[in-house]
Amino acid sequence: MDITKEQSLNIRGLTILLAVIHNYVFRLMGINCNEFLFSQDHINHFLAHVWSFQFPWYMVSFAVWPLVACFFFLSGYGLTKKYGEEPLNKGLYIKKHLFKLWALFIPVFVVYVVLFYGVFGHPWNIPSIIAQLTLTINPLCYGENAFVIEPGIYWFLGVIFQLYLLFLVFRRFKRSWLWVLMGAFIVVHYLVLYLTNNDVLMWCRINFIGWGTPFLLGMIAAKTPLNLSKRQNAIVCLLSATMMLLCVTNKFLVPLSEISGVVLGVSLSRIFRLKVLAWLGAISASIYVVHPLLKMVFYEMEPNSILLSMAVYFVLSIALSWLYSLLVKALSPNKPISR
Repeated sequence: MDITKEQSLNIRGLTILLAVIHNYVFRLMGINCNEFLFSQDHINHFLAHVWSFQFPWYMVSFAVWPLVACFFFLSGYGLTKKYGEEPLNKGLYIKKHLFKLWALFIPVFVVYVVLFYGVFGHPWNIPSIIAQLTLTINPLCYGENAFVIEPGIYWFLGVIFQLYLLFLVFRRFKRSWLWVLMGAFIVVHYLVLYLTNNDVLMWCRINFIGWGTPFLLGMIAAKTPLNLSKRQNAIVCLLSATMMLLCVTNKFLVPLSEISGVVLGVSLSRIFRLKVLAWLGAISASIYVVHPLLKMVFYEMEPNSILLSMAVYFVLSIALSWLYSLLVKALSPNKPISR
């Protein structure tokens, strides 16, 4: 399957747009979706608001989790297309991706820590700060320790680094074995969902176990020739949107929600291409690390008007993220890592 740069940027742009909105309004509006755990009550609450003015916000919140899988899918796809089965300098590969994440994350996180602990007076948690900085916070988050450190939204960095490391193993598998491995991840998800509690489920979902499926699907897509017409993509888009709605509202289909989200994101990018989404996609990494900082500041201010504060928060997030992306690009080296 060939995914163009423009299509990739549109997928990233749509996903980060929904994520920025969701991450701000879900707590202020009391919208509980099944991101890190599963609750039938959350689904019932969602369905009860179908005819409510809040339903669009519920749709965004419940759609974000499956669509976030697109980022992991594109990572698996991009790594496979870039490195394939060619000899790779593993040490340089790890160093490059680690420093890339640090360069993106640390400057903003330092500001976050200063504001969160120094200005707003929250109790200091040095071990958690160190764990966040070293991208080891994910496996340490369990039960009462889950998301003790703010901002919990940076869980993505730890997961993607875990998958960067696992790629060194996965890339040795042939496509048929990648399918088998992806099936194993789905089975594990079912076992965790039905045989354990929400603490275990949350731990899996903030580590590679929860995201191995879309990552491997991306690797498979990079190795699979597939070209669909615009009409065929429209049919796939409609079916995947229906499937995603069923997945997020039916416990038995929950482990398949990431797949439906990926298929929806890819099919949408082949039908609709918006320059504004492509632009957002180009700075999506910066938006991801910057917007939690502004969200925290606005939460501490306790806004009276949710919609007005969200509009200001959104505009500031995009503007600061654009400036930050220019800074990161200017300071980031780009050295080859193949032998």
